[in-house]
Amino acid sequence: MCRERLAFIDEMEQKGIKMPAGYYEKQRGGAYCVLACCEAELGHMDEARRAAESYEKTSYAKTRSGQFNILPYYVKTGNKARVEQLSERQEELRQQDDTISEIYRTLFINKANLYKALGDYRHAFEATTRASVIQDSIMARERDSKAEEYEVKFKTQEAEMALKEKEASERIHLIIIIALVIIVVLGVLALWRIMIDRHRLNVRNRDLYATLQQMLEKQKEAEQMLEDTPETELSGTQQLYQRIVRLMKEQKPYTDNNMNRDSMAQMLGTNYNLVADAIRECANGQSIGDFIEDWRLRYAAQLLAETNHSIGLVMEMSGFVSRSHFNTIFRQRFKMTPSEYRKATR
Repeated sequence: MCRERLAFIDEMEQKGIKMPAGYYEKQRGGAYCVLACCEAELGHMDEARRAAESYEKTSYAKTRSGQFNILPYYVKTGNKARVEQLSERQEELRQQDDTISEIYRTLFINKANLYKALGDYRHAFEATTRASVIQDSIMARERDSKAEEYEVKFKTQEAEMALKEKEASERIHLIIIIALVIIVVLGVLALWRIMIDRHRLNVRNRDLYATLQQMLEKQKEAEQMLEDTPETELSGTQQLYQRIVRLMKEQKPYTDNNMNRDSMAQMLGTNYNLVADAIRECANGQSIGDFIEDWRLRYAAQLLAETNHSIGLVMEMSGFVSRSHFNTIFRQRFKMTPSEYRKATR
């Protein structure tokens, strides 16, 4: 884009298009300056150097406003001598004007940035210190010039501020009172809602617990009925299931978390396929794993109701290994968490 701009400037000048005095040189110098910086940034040092030399040949580079635009190029290329030369010249020009000004302070800020970019931190620190001193001088002069104005306004402002502080204090007190009232009302409403929700949850859990107990009692009655039936009246599968139920009641093998279909079949002295068939036929189509898990859940529910053991200990005593798995299947079976179940039993 810089090269296109230079070509366009040359074309305009060749066609004799009239522009204000110094326009072409200023535009050409600006394009060469930007081109030198871009080429240096891209690492094209020869092209950058030629662009910088072309810039230095323009009349714009010798003007007061244009001679310092090339500074970023010399910073990028590490030309410390040239940077210092231009910086000193810029400082000399600025000293002809008011040295306690934002323009003069900006000069030293720019010098500090240039020295920092060159790695000359000592001179960067000195320039920063100069800028701080100028800033302090500017602030001091401004304070002195406005001291009388502030003194005149002080009493009026003091009275106005006192009145505003009083009004603000009254408003703050009113806001605090309103806020406290709102907080109390919201707290009462929240507490009332929590109590209502807790009451509903307790009622639901009590009703659900009663239903569950009825279901468990019916299940126990069915198991007891089967256990009390003479073996002569039972089929081979029912007899095997009777032995399985008796084993679960008397020895509680399900409390061992390693119990599986093979260990159950081994304890009964039979094949696990026969065990699976007996459980499937007599326990509503349950698999051996579901059957064992069902006994574990029933035992866990009993412990929750009859003991004060922690839920983690209840889980381990019932033969479960994973707390998350225990909580999940307990909730699926009893429609409430172990904690809610224990509370319902109370």
